[in-house]
Amino acid sequence: MAQGLIDEASRGSHSDELSTDEGTLEPLCHILTPIGMLGYGFDESLIYKALQDLATNETPTALILDSGSTDGGPLKLATGSMTAPRVAYIRDLRKLLALSHEFKVPVIISSAGGDGTNEHVDEVLAIVQEIIEEEPKTGVTKVKVLKALAADEVTGCGVSVPALTTQDVEDATVVVAQMGPEPFMDVMGAETYDIIIGGRATKNLQERGSLTGMSME
Repeated sequence: MAQGLIDEASRGSHSDELSTDEGTLEPLCHILTPIGMLGYGFDESLIYKALQDLATNETPTALILDSGSTDGGPLKLATGSMTAPRVAYIRDLRKLLALSHEFKVPVIISSAGGDGTNEHVDEVLAIVQEIIEEEPKTGVTKVKVLKALAADEVTGCGVSVPALTTQDVEDATVVVAQMGPEPFMDVMGAETYDIIIGGRATKNLQERGSLTGMSME
């Protein structure tokens, strides 16, 4: 974990000021470094706690770490090998992306794959894309709906809508989630998008005071 401000955050300190002999300095940013080398593993709970401590702070925060070293650089360049096994990168990147998503902080990784060649940058990007695609979109499995139904967690979108039954779920050809406008608004609020492709959505969910819903076809 990076020294300086992050040490204070990891100990639960909420101070945003650095005291010096010349006065008080305001921090420009908070940098959290989970591990010195991507692929070597790190304790997600420690970074989670540090991000929680900084969640109410308006100072920019980022997860920044390295992925290479000059020690093995020539070997990696000559052989095209990466510093860590692919499964190790998947493990670490899955944690980093989850933290980035929950706390809305950017992730910056240098020297991808060990030597930072174009091939290894592409490989790490491919891993990130694979992890992103693991997340469910609007498709919902029947098993998930049946479990929710059994736990009495399914309600209709209005009094005129018949109660959902197990038979309805089993007979459905496709089960798809239905969202309101909020996910689209969240993306537009970032002001960095060029195109948005969404799953099944409706404004009725917002009008009814509900942010989520489910539709079956």
